[in-house]
Amino acid sequence: MISIIVINYKSKELLEPCIQRILQQTYMDREVIFIDNDSKDGSCALVQEKFPNVTAVCNSHNSGYGGAADQGIKLAKGEYVMIMNPDVHLTPDYIEKCIARMEEDKKISV
Repeated sequence: MISIIVINYKSKELLEPCIQRILQQTYMDREVIFIDNDSKDGSCALVQEKFPNVTAVCNSHNSGYGGAADQGIKLAKGEYVMIMNPDVHLTPDYIEKCIARMEEDKKISV
């Protein structure tokens, strides 16, 4: 399984297409974790409403990118972890190709 962590700060307009692209991936063994750094723009409400299967963490303070990444990693259950920004647009087979490559050469996934 791969844990995909989306770190957000005031990017509400980017969230729906970002998460949709994650959920449209051909690689299905995944979990999605959304960490919001106190955006106050409705980002958390949008994710909770539109994507109930996404684990949403709505921080009451901005812990910065590193703090949010650490938070997501602690929640992650996957063998692999992917941290991304909301402005990333994944091709449908992106994760599948990454996992295949890491499985092929264990040195690159240590």
